[in-house]
Amino acid sequence: MSITMEFLKDTSNMLVRSPSCTCVLKDLLKMIIDHWKAPIGILAIKNNNGKLLPLAQINSGIEMDLFEDMASLDCVIKALRGYSGVTLIEQSITKNLYAVALPFWLENKIHGIFFMAVYMEKPIDDDELNLLQVLINQIALSLEMELAKEKINTLNDCFNSVLDSLTEGIIIIGGTQIIYSNAAVNNLLGIKESIVFKDLEDFINQIIKLSKDQIKTQIYLETSKVIKNNIYSFELETKESRSLKVTKFQIRGNTQEILSYGFLIIDITKHKGIEKFKNDLIGIVGHELRTPLTCIKGNVSSLLRKGVVWEDDIRHTFLQDIYDECDRLNIMIEKLLDVSKINAGVLKLEKGLVTIDKLMQKVVVRAKTSYRQQINLKHVIANGEEIIEIDEQRLLQVFMNLIDNAVKYGHRNTEEVSEIFISAAKQNDRVIFFIRDKGPGISKEELKKVFSKFYQLNSKGTEQIGSGLGLAICKGIIEAHNGSIWAESIVGKGTTFFFTIHVNKQRLVY
Repeated sequence: MSITMEFLKDTSNMLVRSPSCTCVLKDLLKMIIDHWKAPIGILAIKNNNGKLLPLAQINSGIEMDLFEDMASLDCVIKALRGYSGVTLIEQSITKNLYAVALPFWLENKIHGIFFMAVYMEKPIDDDELNLLQVLINQIALSLEMELAKEKINTLNDCFNSVLDSLTEGIIIIGGTQIIYSNAAVNNLLGIKESIVFKDLEDFINQIIKLSKDQIKTQIYLETSKVIKNNIYSFELETKESRSLKVTKFQIRGNTQEILSYGFLIIDITKHKGIEKFKNDLIGIVGHELRTPLTCIKGNVSSLLRKGVVWEDDIRHTFLQDIYDECDRLNIMIEKLLDVSKINAGVLKLEKGLVTIDKLMQKVVVRAKTSYRQQINLKHVIANGEEIIEIDEQRLLQVFMNLIDNAVKYGHRNTEEVSEIFISAAKQNDRVIFFIRDKGPGISKEELKKVFSKFYQLNSKGTEQIGSGLGLAICKGIIEAHNGSIWAESIVGKGTTFFFTIHVNKQRLVY
């Protein structure tokens, strides 16, 4: 039976109107088989081993092992080589049974065959085979487009998944509309995940709104509109003191034409912090090491002077100064090592169990030994039997740093004895320690910065002393114990430093 235009139209409509070729594959095969009144119809593809597997098949009467018998037929062998073929299977007086096989092309490769067994008086002529091949090619094209669409959807899902997993914000612009924005954008801009930007203008307004210096950011954004470079970057500081780097980039096609552009947003706060730490470290090392080294060099130069015989007392004074300055250098280096470990997150604790009483006794003895007549130290301990798990040496370091600060800044003139009060008491599942002085106090602005690395207090009546690392080290040690540290102060009345350590649930000290 010849293929009519009506038949081609019906099969074409089914392919075009169906949302999926695979959904109607068997229906299409049935249409072809019914049209030819063929008892067998198969659409098969090759697997990785070259074996034919059915995509769709119909067998309405002939008993044969389809794939075993079919694979050896000449027409099938020809079809797998790219040619249509017809083979006589069974001959009779009225009608003969013919096998028809056509190559099934996908992505310019033979991926399978169309096969049917049909009763006819004479073999199908070449024109009929060509029309049948056109129909099979149309089915293959529809299937190829569907597979391509699935591949695009899979790649799109992977693309979205990768971009959504990034900590960097990505926004893709099409005209004046935003065609893609990943989850990190909202997070970096500090807005709810549910909020979607209306358009490019909405995104730009949000950038300007969160910026600390809005005029500067607006100038950057206006410049990005007219600049022709492939990449344009600028940095901004948010009102929450975060540093963001915004980069505008072009999206180009295969022929390098500009298809669109986008924005990459990166949180560089940590990078800026590291950069500042490095610069401050270089500055403080240069300043703090220069003073003791100058003193050591001066004293050594004096001792080495030819023709001068120093008295024992003077020589001892020189040597004592050298010893003290070496001590100062050693303390400074230890502080730098500590703050570097804290900054890198590698500060190790050697924890053990100790009661509050025993810890506080050691604090009092060490403070009185270190400062002797410089302080009037009072202490109150509640719940002294409670056990805490701490690195004892590190916690003593915290106490001595805070007491040292109280001695330096806790008096109104150098002749006064510093009055210092220390206390420890349990509150719920933690112990709150505090060190209080009656010094000039710290302003609210300075109070926000006291735990910053290299920050030095500048209270009236005192000079800037030390490296500015002590409180930063205290903060790092307490946080390594999963505790908290903070300060409260009233100008003119004094300052109190608090920190907490969690109570250990065990009742025995080993």
